[in-house]
Amino acid sequence: MRALTLSLLFALSVSLVAPALTPAPAAAATGTTTEGLPSVPWQRIGQWVLKNALTLLMLAEEIWRDLQGGQDEAPPASPPPAPLTVEAG
Repeated sequence: MRALTLSLLFALSVSLVAPALTPAPAAAATGTTTEGLPSVPWQRIGQWVLKNALTLLMLAEEIWRDLQGGQDEAPPASPPPAPLTVEAG
């Protein structure tokens, strides 16, 4: 589970950061242009992130908890309450 979530988080990070690091189209001295990777629709990516923000935050929380060594254990059971007694008098 840890490997899957970390690889998913890594792939998502790379897909968001890689287009920002690609070189912009450069104009050569002859007037021709060279193209890099196709442009990324940042507005659609932003809308997708906003739409899935809760899911992404929950995923990040689970990854953080897993990296910290937290276990998904139920809290310890509390003892049953003491029976009520009624005193005559």
